[in-house]
Amino acid sequence: MNIKQEFIDAVFMGREIEFSYCGQHYFESRRTETDWFIYCEEEKYTQHFSSPQELIKNTMLQKVNINEIWEHIIIDCIL
Repeated sequence: MNIKQEFIDAVFMGREIEFSYCGQHYFESRRTETDWFIYCEEEKYTQHFSSPQELIKNTMLQKVNINEIWEHIIIDCIL
């Protein structure tokens, strides 16, 4: 399975993901059915989304859309 599909499957199952991109560490999770988020440890910044679809479509990592950089993402852990 490739990184993109593994990440998307985990998000849609409601699992939490710890991952990194270009030396920064991120955490993906959700608080409720309408509050999904990605937190960057180094920048202390959280992006919020209303659905898993919106998260996959609109997440920005270092000013780049996640869909442009899947090959550079490293999944550290899926909880």
